[in-house]
Amino acid sequence: MPGTNEAWGWHPRTLVVDNYDSYTYNLVALLTDAARAHYSSFGGSGEASIEETERRAQEHIIVIRNDEYSWETVRDSILPHVDNVVISPGPGTPARREDVGVGRDIIAHTQRDGHPVLGVCLGHQMIAHEYGAKVDQSVVPVHGQTSSIDVLDDSCLFHGIPSGFCAVRYHSLTVTHMSSSLRVLARAAGTVEHAGRMVASTDIMGIRHNTLPLWGVQFHPESVCSEHGARLLANFAQLTRMAVGRLHVLRIPPHVQSMSVQARDQHVWKRTPTEPRFSLVARRVELHGVVDAGARVFAHVHSSDWAPVWLDGSDNSGMSVLASSAHAATVRYSVHSQQVRVVRATGPGTEDTLYVQTLSEPFWTWMQRTVDATRCVDSVGPAFRCGWIGHFAYEMKDDGSGDRESESAVDAQLTFVDRCVVVEPDCAWVLALVRRAADVEHEWLDQACGFASTAEAEAWVHGQTQRVREALDVD
Repeated sequence: MPGTNEAWGWHPRTLVVDNYDSYTYNLVALLTDAARAHYSSFGGSGEASIEETERRAQEHIIVIRNDEYSWETVRDSILPHVDNVVISPGPGTPARREDVGVGRDIIAHTQRDGHPVLGVCLGHQMIAHEYGAKVDQSVVPVHGQTSSIDVLDDSCLFHGIPSGFCAVRYHSLTVTHMSSSLRVLARAAGTVEHAGRMVASTDIMGIRHNTLPLWGVQFHPESVCSEHGARLLANFAQLTRMAVGRLHVLRIPPHVQSMSVQARDQHVWKRTPTEPRFSLVARRVELHGVVDAGARVFAHVHSSDWAPVWLDGSDNSGMSVLASSAHAATVRYSVHSQQVRVVRATGPGTEDTLYVQTLSEPFWTWMQRTVDATRCVDSVGPAFRCGWIGHFAYEMKDDGSGDRESESAVDAQLTFVDRCVVVEPDCAWVLALVRRAADVEHEWLDQACGFASTAEAEAWVHGQTQRVREALDVD
């Protein structure tokens, strides 16, 4: 039997069902952090122990999409090797089978085998719908706003979490009427903004089943702006321990791990050995305890920028990326037309087209080659050393089918950042890329990506460093 070393202690093995939501991997990251923290407390110190801790943490989570395996496959091949299930947020409604997939079967199966389930957002609504509650349009749709959450029952999922904590909400549906088999654990309090005015909101934010190990939260505990997310997942782990009653240590077997989206993604996005296209010019500025450095730099450097970019890290590292997409290369892709278009903005509302192609292969394959073609020589610097940033629409899950109503819709958009400022808790980095190698397949890169010479990049870095120092009032 794989992995029975009691010295490492027990931690739940988790199946995450991805409802095609951008928040799913925030949940996965939070779960992985919890497993990593658990095993690091047993592993001692040293490089070998760190590697063992990371390996064990990864072996405790499997991610599947809600429609990639049949219920019979999940029931027979995956569920026997996990201790609990987390069902992610996602688009759609819990009443529509196409939106929820195998997650509905897992929730219903809890009556027979007792796998604890935590539903988040759509997953929360799925539990409510399955057990007789009514899910309907919320009086006020809430998208990307924070609310105060009143804890009404702190005996289980919300144990040790103070009432009135802050959480991010992103939903237009809500549980409007409860059934007798469910209990409310938490509600929203206060007001949210809607159509330019503040409106009271008391939507149900947490539920549990009276007798089965089922819990749901409408808010996003995995969001960087939500409080006590790690504690909530730790409580779910403890509830799992109580429900499962298993004290021996097990890991997810390799043949089951290979079914995970993560295993396949690691293969798809594995970089092939190619000559790095760029070198990096970097300069570090010490912050000396400056507060709100990112906001100060952004206001000073990008106040007149017509295409500013500000990204904050999702890993609580305190890293922020400040850049501009003005004159940068941007890749756009449409599922309907399967056409990729590369443009360069030339001004507010104007742009030049650098490249157009209707793909005969998945966008992901084409984009992998493009990422490979924009590698940078390894060098010192922050975790983000320029590169691609952007977003993918939900419709990208159907890439290759052409099943999209709007031909003009943009389902993927990524911009190549070739110069930026990266702010960390103790320092700021000013970065710029220099072109050093050509690529016939990606000639358009030379028109919009990177500086032509080291001298040009160093001149830009020098000037931007001066502006950063002015913004922060440091030497």
